[in-house]
Amino acid sequence: MHRMGGFAKTMLVGAIVLAAGEIPGCAHRTRQPEVALVAFEFEGQKYRLRSIYWAGEGESFNELIGPGFVARDQNQDGVIDAVVLGECSLAEAQRIYEHVISTLASQNRVRRVEPGNFVYRYEAEGLRYQIKTVEVVGKGYVNEFRVTRAELLAAPELTVALDAGADGQLDEVIKGSLPLSEAQRMYAASIERGVREKRLVRADSLVLVRK
Repeated sequence: MHRMGGFAKTMLVGAIVLAAGEIPGCAHRTRQPEVALVAFEFEGQKYRLRSIYWAGEGESFNELIGPGFVARDQNQDGVIDAVVLGECSLAEAQRIYEHVISTLASQNRVRRVEPGNFVYRYEAEGLRYQIKTVEVVGKGYVNEFRVTRAELLAAPELTVALDAGADGQLDEVIKGSLPLSEAQRMYAASIERGVREKRLVRADSLVLVRK
């Protein structure tokens, strides 16, 4: 059984924001972030999802809090960027995160926001490629690499992979069935194209998307 609890009326998540309910002690006379918290059970384990959103300024992120770990979606785009405390695979954290987001969405408890990101996109041979650079507090830069079918706008992601050090080497495929080696080949080609187009920059062993 998957149970949901918490004080938030709606949640802020991924290019999505879980709209928060009124939180005791948060006066609206001064600028405050929107905060939402949902407690839930999944496959016999208890978790919490916390969302913090600053409109136009401040640090906005979602955190999945589980037994012995905290994972963060730093830019609220629906992808877990890093495990910032404890141990859990990124793929497993992503699976749990997608479950709770899907459940909340079915209850009309999610609100979409436009995250501020450094994004490079292009299309080639029927596929849409995207590299997004995110700065995770305490972890440095992370690149998210996505591959989708260009002609199927509503289709789920074919592949989502993470370059945890933004060094040009993918560390893990967290969604999709594409082998890591094939994802790396596509990622390397995308980096070279982005550098040629002056949309990506190599600096101090990092590969980052330009603003």
